[in-house]
Amino acid sequence: MVGADVGSLALESKALQSRLAEQQQRHAREMSEATAELQRTRQELDDLRQHLDKSLEENSSLKSLLLSMKKEVKSADTAATLNLQIAGLQTSVKRLCGEIVELKQHLEHYDKIQELTQMLQESHSSLVSTNEHLLQELSQVRAQHRAEVEQMHWSYQELKKTMALFPHSSTSQGGCQAC
Repeated sequence: MVGADVGSLALESKALQSRLAEQQQRHAREMSEATAELQRTRQELDDLRQHLDKSLEENSSLKSLLLSMKKEVKSADTAATLNLQIAGLQTSVKRLCGEIVELKQHLEHYDKIQELTQMLQESHSSLVSTNEHLLQELSQVRAQHRAEVEQMHWSYQELKKTMALFPHSSTSQGGCQAC
């Protein structure tokens, strides 16, 4: 029985060894598959890291490009703003040039009015001076006329006195017919 037990144990041992060998092979195969899977996963991880690095570089590059574009937009906005300001200033300059021309015309007109005013003042002064001179002459002529009238009155009075000395008969005969 011992022999049978040993035989049965030997068979069982062989079966167990065979199972162990199969399990070791399966384990080796699974380990190999797991190692291969691990290698693929590491490779994918490396690929993902490279892709991540490329994405980060691209992101950095895009950020830099975005900043550059923002600066260009600001410059373009600044340029557009400057262009608008320049256009506005040019419009203001044109308007001011028009106002200057208008003011020059007003100034010329004012100068002409000044000249006319001066001429009128001189003419007025001349007329006042002439008027004063004529008034003096008129005064003198009036005084002279008054003196002549007084002289005529005196002469008439003297003539009357002289005529009163002569009798009426000579007057009736023709002395006063002409009077």
